[in-house]
Amino acid sequence: MVEESRDSATANPTEVPWAFLPKHASALRMVMLVAATGLVGCLVTIAVRVAASSQIVFPSQAPQGLIAWQWLIGAAFLLAVFGAIIRAASGRMFVDVLLTVLLFFGVWVWCWGVMPWEIGLLVASVLTLIQARMRRVIVHDLFLCLGCAGVAIEFGFLFPLKTLVLILVGLSVYDMVAARPHGAAQVLAGALMHRGAVPGLVIPDAVPSLGKDIRDVIRSPFASFLGAGDLILPMTLVAQAAVRGWGAAIIVIVGAMAGAYLLGQRKSLKPFPALLPLLGGSGFAFACVYAFLR
Repeated sequence: MVEESRDSATANPTEVPWAFLPKHASALRMVMLVAATGLVGCLVTIAVRVAASSQIVFPSQAPQGLIAWQWLIGAAFLLAVFGAIIRAASGRMFVDVLLTVLLFFGVWVWCWGVMPWEIGLLVASVLTLIQARMRRVIVHDLFLCLGCAGVAIEFGFLFPLKTLVLILVGLSVYDMVAARPHGAAQVLAGALMHRGAVPGLVIPDAVPSLGKDIRDVIRSPFASFLGAGDLILPMTLVAQAAVRGWGAAIIVIVGAMAGAYLLGQRKSLKPFPALLPLLGGSGFAFACVYAFLR
């Protein structure tokens, strides 16, 4: 979902007329949407292809090895226990810590695909600490992209392909309703940012703002926001395509980037379901790969 951060987080949306982006902010949004989509796609492909040529196997059907139900169940249990403790102390801290831990898990999964798991754990921990200490837009966005790549790999191989496609279609239909103005996803994102948590890609209104504190940038009237789920879900198809080879993955990445380009054409800051063009572009490309590249 792409939306105006300040209005969603602090204002009553029924009282705010939706503005349009200035030309320079519109161009930056398009560039960052396309670049972030391409970056996450490349990260996913690299991890899958490296793992495919090593002892770690990314299967196209049943989860095993790196993609394991046991890890998900254990991680969910630990998050629930840890989250209950944190929530009792501070609701704001709970949300921020929960998002950080989820992204840490994604970064670790990605690192696990390209290096020994012990080193991957160390790298993921260091990157998480850097992100927590340096609350800059550029640091947050890069960490988010890496985390989204790992989560996309995990989710992409968690289900059989047909089941995954049905889930993606269902989530796209849901997003068309929930991500519209005053929808559930838009309200949830606004509530999270109001608590100081930023569950997605932050796109500032100017290049110099990339080095500014993220909490200041999201208050800008022309800052935009793309939910992490809108990056993760299309990349699950990239992960599936990467099993077939670099060429298949690149085709799906280009499809997703085309969807990001179409999304970036919008000038309005009015909340809009971003998953449909992103997943539509990657889905069409994946269908072509599945049909013609056996």
